[in-house]
Amino acid sequence: MPRSRRQEIAHQFAEGLVAQMLQRSGSEFFHVTPSRPGEHIDLLVSQGDGLCGIEVRYEERSEGVEQLWNEWKDAVRASGRKRRSALARTMKAIRRGTTANQADPDLHLVVVTGTGDKIYTDPSIAPLLTPDDRTHISVLGE
Repeated sequence: MPRSRRQEIAHQFAEGLVAQMLQRSGSEFFHVTPSRPGEHIDLLVSQGDGLCGIEVRYEERSEGVEQLWNEWKDAVRASGRKRRSALARTMKAIRRGTTANQADPDLHLVVVTGTGDKIYTDPSIAPLLTPDDRTHISVLGE
């Protein structure tokens, strides 16, 4: 589904904010521009010995983020093999010699709301994000 210009700008804002938080924490990451329709990984982040994928979403309000989180998890479970294989191909192109445990890489969701004052993510990605003075991180699923 094509996005409006406003949605595209909001997504770029959210993606940039998450990239700044990763940079502040000293995390190594790559910005990904999907080459195929339906691939939604925005960032690849070093996590331990491998990489994980982050999909960034923007929502104007915090209401409904928990529902979005649950729907996203269900969608990843339903199409996870397809999404993970696309992510694995991207990772292999970036890092030659990708280890076997990266054949099924982790996918994560980060939701930015409003003016970037609240970020929602899962417990494994939260430590990789260092917010500025005006941003608060909430952990999903807790």
